[in-house]
Amino acid sequence: MSEKKKVLAAIKLRMRRDGMTYAHLARKLSVSEVTVKRYFSEQRLSLDALDKICSVLNASLDELITDFKESLSLQKERCSKEQELALAKDEFLFVLFYVVARKLSYQDILKRLSHHRPAKIIHGLRELEMLQLVEFGTEKGLRALVSSNAEILPGGPLWNRYSSVAIDEFFDSKFEDANEFFGLSIGFASRTAHSRIQNIMRKAQSDIQAVLHLESSGGSYRRDGEFMWIASCFRPVGLSMLEVIAEKSKLLNRK
Repeated sequence: MSEKKKVLAAIKLRMRRDGMTYAHLARKLSVSEVTVKRYFSEQRLSLDALDKICSVLNASLDELITDFKESLSLQKERCSKEQELALAKDEFLFVLFYVVARKLSYQDILKRLSHHRPAKIIHGLRELEMLQLVEFGTEKGLRALVSSNAEILPGGPLWNRYSSVAIDEFFDSKFEDANEFFGLSIGFASRTAHSRIQNIMRKAQSDIQAVLHLESSGGSYRRDGEFMWIASCFRPVGLSMLEVIAEKSKLLNRK
């Protein structure tokens, strides 16, 4: 990984830990959200912008890099089915594991989850320890044993429980950045054409999954890659594109 990519990854890590979105950072920097996204997708980050970001994050560049290096400590990249079942069954455990995996300190976790009693948090950490998801020898020794970027089982417990949330987040984008793509094909399709389209998309999805598997097994995503979501989807709709636009138009809804 290049030094520039390390810096950008370190900034994103701190942003995730602080619960800061691109939009929030953009407001703090008095720039557009698109500009902030370009910092990360196109690596357009000047020294002046870097200095301002460090100020917003209340951390020096050395501190950000140190945190990032620590985050690359050995962690599992996938939960077991038993671990997923436990996290899917208990939303509190899921949230608790998430904040530990984001490397919040024990005291920061108490603040972040202040609406829960400390005794409940400690009990939850012990449950996560039994599941081999965290290590909780001492408050200072608290750490996750599975990465917050871990893959989840396709069609598994976590996907079944939280897929709708993930889908909403994925499509909450204008797909304008250089590393984003969205294609929309519109038209009538007979049953025969529909079947052909399904086969084409399934074959493409299978090919894409094979490439991603090779990348992950080779470890290249750790060196110079980004975590990517690649969606293939289709569905019938009751309205034409013009009707959809008209129905959503503020002009039509204006009283």
